[in-house]
Amino acid sequence: MMGVVFYRLWACLGVVACVGIGNSGVAHAQEATWVQLAARPNLTQMEAQASEFEQRLGAVRGYALPSGWFALSLGPQDRTVSERMLQDLSRAGTIPADAFISDGGTYRSQVWPPNGAAAVQPQTNFAAVATPNTTQQPLGVLADETTEQAGISEKALSNEDRRDLQRALRWFNVYDGSIDGLFGPGTRQSMGDWQRQNGYPTTGILTSQQRSVLLDRHTSERAELGLERLVDEQAGISVDLPTGLVSFDRYDAPFVHYTSRDGSGVEVMLISQPGDRAMLAGLYDVLQTLEIIPITGYRKLEDNRFVLMGSNATRQSYAYAETGGGEVKGFILLWPADDLAQRDRVLTQMRASFTPLRGAVLSPQDRPDRANSRDQLAGLDIRRPLRSGAGFFIDRDGYVLTSAALTTGCARLTGPDDIAFTQVADDPALGLSLLRPSAPLVPLSVAQFTPTLPFTGAEVAVAGFPYGGRLDFASLTYGQFEEAVDLGGDPSRSRLSVKTDPEDMGGPVLTDTGAVVGMLLKAGTASGDSRVLPDDVRLSLNTAAVLPFLRTAGRQITEATGAGDGSPEALYDIARDMTVQVACWR
Repeated sequence: MMGVVFYRLWACLGVVACVGIGNSGVAHAQEATWVQLAARPNLTQMEAQASEFEQRLGAVRGYALPSGWFALSLGPQDRTVSERMLQDLSRAGTIPADAFISDGGTYRSQVWPPNGAAAVQPQTNFAAVATPNTTQQPLGVLADETTEQAGISEKALSNEDRRDLQRALRWFNVYDGSIDGLFGPGTRQSMGDWQRQNGYPTTGILTSQQRSVLLDRHTSERAELGLERLVDEQAGISVDLPTGLVSFDRYDAPFVHYTSRDGSGVEVMLISQPGDRAMLAGLYDVLQTLEIIPITGYRKLEDNRFVLMGSNATRQSYAYAETGGGEVKGFILLWPADDLAQRDRVLTQMRASFTPLRGAVLSPQDRPDRANSRDQLAGLDIRRPLRSGAGFFIDRDGYVLTSAALTTGCARLTGPDDIAFTQVADDPALGLSLLRPSAPLVPLSVAQFTPTLPFTGAEVAVAGFPYGGRLDFASLTYGQFEEAVDLGGDPSRSRLSVKTDPEDMGGPVLTDTGAVVGMLLKAGTASGDSRVLPDDVRLSLNTAAVLPFLRTAGRQITEATGAGDGSPEALYDIARDMTVQVACWR
């Protein structure tokens, strides 16, 4: 009972009057405060701790916190009483070292004593706080300790307590050092950064109250996200996952899919496959073709790891993989474009916790039974351009001539090996577009132009990329030259009889010796005519109309010399080496 008497004596110190014990209490108090002893994650632990405290200290109050935890406190009483109580009880070692003074701003409903039993009841001066304030007070309004006192209370922390603080600081992206419990310059700097961000004086030493707020928020956010350690023995990966936002869906080698839970918009894919550095580099290239990875963002490939970051108006992506022991392991995090601070915290935790477990990888057997598709990788859509067509090199600098119908309205244009093209000149009336490569290109062959048109009925060939552009090299489609004007009588265009695909648009029209006599225009209606043309009717823009456009753009051209011998093999070699696929992206 000595502990009970000790507590009740403290409740009567430093005030104007103390009337009895039980339902009587202090009067004329200036400020309502509590000495917060501890916080527990659930009611069971809180009740057990409350019973223990009451054996030593007497009446204790328990309050629900916004995070879902529960606080155990002594009070309420005047701040002067709370300060002296905290100092003497701490010195006597009868309360936890990290106890602190609280203004009750985070306290919600009172849950202890049970069944509404009375604790030390406040008088009318405390009536306003008998039911704790449900509006959180601004941070930093009350200083629970001086810097010197904070340093003293900090020394009483265990090494695990210190590591918990470092983990919480890392969670809020102010600390990126080791979780070692050592409060060196890096930890001090992060503490100061956290204080500054939350409106506290920047001292680099957290007070007891600040430590409680930091840990409470850390615990609350982790609980909301459902961050849990996942050990996938089949994939050979250990990592913390936000199970409140994602749920397991399927194995689809080389991925383990976790889909969005309750409309969170968050997705996770674990990566697991056999492989070395070459396989890692191949995966790096392949991931960039997936629709889920936005095309703009940071990319870095090293000898044994890579990072791929992407962003657009709707999504943020982060992909990481590493190789070791003949295995490639990693993960992909997909996050909605909003709430990036929360994304950063989850990502920091995933990166810090990611651990490959050697000796286990996904195999081809870890894949649903489905038909192979060129448009998908392990069930993920491969990014496809808005449209694609053909173009051809017009000089040794790698400039490419193509159709304006192909390049109009494109956010991005690409060519061989995903090299970006920039449009430097265009003539919508003629239907021409001139492209410059963003990186040096060394064409194996360039167009050799001739203004002399073939005779009617002569065989011509169109170089392009039919079959949906699935072939890596240009194909030749043979047909006939029909007329030196189009159906409307335009002399800048010729009419051909040839069955081409939409992806051949922009390709060169060649004679049997490889000379370029025109560029294939978009299939469809004739100029000024709304009637649909027959299947084999195509239009070509004549060289005589092309050359002035190129000269105006400042490009040097090569005139035809009849280098080809007229054989199909020689013609194909010329067409293959000068023709490139051009892709238009959203």
